[in-house]
Amino acid sequence: MAHQLTQRTDGRIEMAYAGETPWHGLGKKMNAIMTPEEARREALMEWDVEKRKLYFNTNKITDSMEETKDSFAIVRADNGEYFGTVGSQYRPIQTSEQAEFLRTLAGEGGIEVECAGTLYGGRRQFWACKVKGDRVVEAEKRQDRIKQYLTLANGHDGTLAFRCFFTPIRVVCNNTLNAAMRRAGAEGVTLRHTSNVQLRIKEARKILGLAGEYYDQLADVFQKMAETRVDKDTYDNVLKAIFDPKEADFETPAKFEIAKIEAEATKRQVVGNLGRESKLFGLTKITAWDAYNSLTFFSSHQMDADLLRRTDGADRHFERVIMGNGRRMQQEAFGHFATIAGVGIAASAN
Repeated sequence: MAHQLTQRTDGRIEMAYAGETPWHGLGKKMNAIMTPEEARREALMEWDVEKRKLYFNTNKITDSMEETKDSFAIVRADNGEYFGTVGSQYRPIQTSEQAEFLRTLAGEGGIEVECAGTLYGGRRQFWACKVKGDRVVEAEKRQDRIKQYLTLANGHDGTLAFRCFFTPIRVVCNNTLNAAMRRAGAEGVTLRHTSNVQLRIKEARKILGLAGEYYDQLADVFQKMAETRVDKDTYDNVLKAIFDPKEADFETPAKFEIAKIEAEATKRQVVGNLGRESKLFGLTKITAWDAYNSLTFFSSHQMDADLLRRTDGADRHFERVIMGNGRRMQQEAFGHFATIAGVGIAASAN
């Protein structure tokens, strides 16, 4: 399998989506926004995992086996695929429970599922949900519309907690704007695989309120950024803080020198984004909002240029933008430029 989306033996992909074709062009296209139950069914996610006993060999000669006391295997029930090893307190969060979590949100009148699917044979599950209503940033010579999303992610291999977090999108160029705000319940909700269902549903009911407050405050921050001019030295210093490598992080001077060259190339690319945006809109000044978007465009569309040329690159790029290095990069940029705009939000990689 070239891509990381789960592909069954009959060739079907465990993903369904509504609206624009996603990053890889795979999965089942739906004609309308889905309910959580529809998304789970059409994305072929109607399967469970089981927590099974593990055994180890106590005698190489006799092959006698003994059951482990505090370790268990997580196995996909419909095909027997092993996902990972977990402890005795671990409790799987099934896709049916994930759908129930989202159904609670939808019942409050707040969300619609645009995309759902699984990765790595089912080890990871994701749901992209549109929060009704958009926000507008009044920038120079334009209005930037910000779509509001909740992204839910879960892991069945013991390495990823159940997370529901906010992921705004700048519509003009489909930039993902991962912004770490230490207010309004941070970015969302993270629950361990030891909590009970009732606790998760209770948390679900809080999320829409958190989302409304989060996006209200985020729109205010973005607006202040759009009203704050940034000079070249300040912009360059932010890029250095985010991209310049530290010699102590490298094993050899040669590797450090290579990292410095790569960092300079990255910064040139980000600066180029700023120049193109300035030319596109005929800007007479550069603001913290423009500067922030030059970096989010890089992490959303350019960061993995070499990776994206590979057949499995699009899925890995998506995961890095939403969950990995791209997310960290955007959150650091948000912290810097929000602070420059006088909002005083510390940079964060949470």
